[in-house]
Amino acid sequence: MTHMYRQIMATVAVAILVGLIAVPAGAARQQMDADDNPSVSGDLELANDECRRENETFRGKVVATGKTCLRIYTFDATAEDDAARDYGVVWLQSNLNARGGWCGIKVVSDVNLPENIRAESRAPRSVSLKRRRAYTTSLPIDASGNAAEDGSSIEQNQVLYPDEVRTRVLKKKNVFRLKWTGSHAAKLGFASGAEISWSADDSPDDVTFRLNYKLERC
Repeated sequence: MTHMYRQIMATVAVAILVGLIAVPAGAARQQMDADDNPSVSGDLELANDECRRENETFRGKVVATGKTCLRIYTFDATAEDDAARDYGVVWLQSNLNARGGWCGIKVVSDVNLPENIRAESRAPRSVSLKRRRAYTTSLPIDASGNAAEDGSSIEQNQVLYPDEVRTRVLKKKNVFRLKWTGSHAAKLGFASGAEISWSADDSPDDVTFRLNYKLERC
């Protein structure tokens, strides 16, 4: 059986801003695209965003397209009472679109956090699937319990396919990772996010992100 691996990498500089942004997202009746705006509410402002797209070819023909978009949001420091730390969100959306008789069997999307950034919470956690289903990734933002009011969040709809989606933070490398395993020729879409924090006396370093995937004949 023929297998192929691909990695897409990019770097995004973190900018520190404060304010409010609210952008609606449509229902997941069709697959999310990586550059679709998530639904954002509360004391969050988009600080930076970056997308990467790359085709995978086999014998001169495109057999898959990988696409990843990272958005970085900052939480209004005047809306929380933690004098020691500032807060924000890393939000990653990715697609793998296999075709021409190829299926995606593994997708791994990583956000590489610098040492001076700490992941506070994440979404989704783990999702096991026996069939195709619409799913909403929802991440409440509360500045690790220090927000003056509730109501800040980020959400995105997508269609998930069997078998399993998992997220975790690799502590030794400080990597926020989403991993999907299965076997499908459909356009795959994933949205994941983590609330992050850093010292109020420090500026966070650059955040990098990457998409790895594996294909096989199907």
